[in-house]
Amino acid sequence: MSSIELEREAAPMGELERAARRYVALIDGAEAMSLPTLLQEAAVLLARLQAGMQALGRPAAVERDGRVPDFEHRFELFLRLRALLGEHDAYWLEGDREHMSGSLADDLADIYFDLRQALALVDAGEPERALRFLRSSYVLHWGQHLVDAARHIYRLHSEGRLGGA
Repeated sequence: MSSIELEREAAPMGELERAARRYVALIDGAEAMSLPTLLQEAAVLLARLQAGMQALGRPAAVERDGRVPDFEHRFELFLRLRALLGEHDAYWLEGDREHMSGSLADDLADIYFDLRQALALVDAGEPERALRFLRSSYVLHWGQHLVDAARHIYRLHSEGRLGGA
């Protein structure tokens, strides 16, 4: 990547990194806050993350990361979030006919782990690699989770199902 391209991406990447760090911290502290507060803050951060990714644009080439995810840690977080969300977890995906197959806990956890992996690369002094990972993983994975989560939180809010939010 040329220095001009890096300079052009520095501002959106800075905003995106701040939103990613806030999102990871939010999920890490989810059990210490009310559900309406958690979901209200998540909605704001999801919008910022999506705006940041849109500002970066689509990657020239989508790369798959060869790392094997820590499925045990992901599943533990998913279970914690699902317990916290309770009846607010499941939702209908487009095309669902028989079962509510969407899970807000799954969406929030998958976004969390992809962002955390990118932030670990930044912290290791590999911002270009982090950027490539973010762009590719957004297209391949967490971007759809973000859209689904934002839509479900919107629905919960608009239907008045979050109480204090």
